[in-house]
Amino acid sequence: MNMRMKPFDHDELLKLDGDVPFVRSVPYGIQHILAMFVANLVLPRDMEVKVAASPEPQDGSEK
Repeated sequence: MNMRMKPFDHDELLKLDGDVPFVRSVPYGIQHILAMFVANLVLPRDMEVKVAASPEPQDGSEK
């Protein structure tokens, strides 16, 4: 059984209404979902590091 995928023009990925075969679009969709998930994990962690490293008190009180 020969399971070759049909070739497609990769420029179609950059078009809003590009014609990408379903079998090829699934990995790109999963990659996009994982990228959004990782971005949502990294940004709050990055903000915590910046807050913890700042020399000023965060509760508004003066020492």
